[in-house]
Amino acid sequence: NLHGIVPHPYTPGLTSAVRNCGEERAHVAIEAFGMVEKHNCALATLQLLLEKLHITWAAAWKYKQMLQTMNAPDAICQRASICTGGSDAHHPWEVGDYMDIPTDAPQNTADAISCISSAQGTFVEMRSRFLPGLIVSTGTVISEWMIKTFKLYNTKQYVPSPQLLHSERATETV
Repeated sequence: NLHGIVPHPYTPGLTSAVRNCGEERAHVAIEAFGMVEKHNCALATLQLLLEKLHITWAAAWKYKQMLQTMNAPDAICQRASICTGGSDAHHPWEVGDYMDIPTDAPQNTADAISCISSAQGTFVEMRSRFLPGLIVSTGTVISEWMIKTFKLYNTKQYVPSPQLLHSERATETV
């Protein structure tokens, strides 16, 4: 069985399903996987900086993508049976944003699965350590962008065989 999730569908970065594939294909993927990341605080510090400096207008379209990354629109989330949220932490001090799911302490595996697949829950955002977070996170974002843009990673990319690309099954799922 193959399971998947569509992470941060609106992020202004290079991994946005909506930016890379368009809204319609992102919706299809969310429906097929059944899971979407509704809340992601990867850009919370930058978003807060833009708000504090009152310059959200300077990059209004990027700011909108930041807002939609932190809180994806309800319309896209209604296509999924499971919505997740988190900090997108790259450094220890960024850990803290989470989904609060009201439940009793899990007593067994079935209880734990019930909890993690719950449709209930409230996103709790913990903003802290603003300046150090901004400096280090900015460096992390720039280095990740360079790695992705210039393909500086050391992994082999999966390239489907021509037979798979032109098979009947592949055209049905694409």
